[in-house]
Amino acid sequence: MAFIGKLIAERVTDLDEVAQYGAVIPTLTTKSASEVIDHLLAINAPVPAAYQGPEADHVMVSKRHAKCALCDRPTFAGQAHASVVAKVWSSYHFAGECPEGEVQPSGIDFRASLEKYGKQYKAGDQSYISLHLADPAHADTQQADETRLKVRVRLTVGSDWVNVTDDAEYGRGKQYGSQRPGAEYVGDASDTLARMLADVPRSIAAYGEITSHCGCCSLKLEAGISVARQIGPDCWTKHYEDFSEEFIAEAEARVEAFLATAKDTDADVTA
Repeated sequence: MAFIGKLIAERVTDLDEVAQYGAVIPTLTTKSASEVIDHLLAINAPVPAAYQGPEADHVMVSKRHAKCALCDRPTFAGQAHASVVAKVWSSYHFAGECPEGEVQPSGIDFRASLEKYGKQYKAGDQSYISLHLADPAHADTQQADETRLKVRVRLTVGSDWVNVTDDAEYGRGKQYGSQRPGAEYVGDASDTLARMLADVPRSIAAYGEITSHCGCCSLKLEAGISVARQIGPDCWTKHYEDFSEEFIAEAEARVEAFLATAKDTDADVTA
């Protein structure tokens, strides 16, 4: 019941509603208390200024020792935040208090790329803009630091939070980091993510090469020309003027190579 009281204090501003909740609390059963908690968690609450975790259903000062989800170092009761996302609790150091060298300001801002190349969609009543990227160095075997890292970058429309998660088949759901409104990205894999943002079209194409899905719209690449371009046909047309001449030339060279080999096969040469 103490947790319900804390949620009411954080999220309910109307004094009459506060009084109504106060009258109901003593009568709650385990089931009805759970329903009230779910209802209160659905009400937006101000995010503490020092919170550096992802967009969450609830954020509070931690009451127990744990490990920071960003730097994997110990956190202590009263000296870190705890947040719940999809009923899973995680702990985070206060902003700027992760051990030096573990989580540093990144200079990374995903919003412009999301607005330019991402696709908006709805899930229930909530709208999102998502973009799927892979390490562009993957296509360059001369770079020793290339990875096969694939990520989904998603902006929640309205709250303006950006969350970055693993998009690998066996890694989906792993949270790399987040970008709160008006701030830069904080989290893991900053070097690789910065490389992705430095050349977003090639990062989209790298995602298409590795997964056979378009990084802009996430639809499967089925036709031979789209597989060669590594970007879906509609997204290729939509963003063609945004691509550099060098990027277009590289993609069309792959298409020409595909068409040359397709002459003697039954391959689908449509876009």
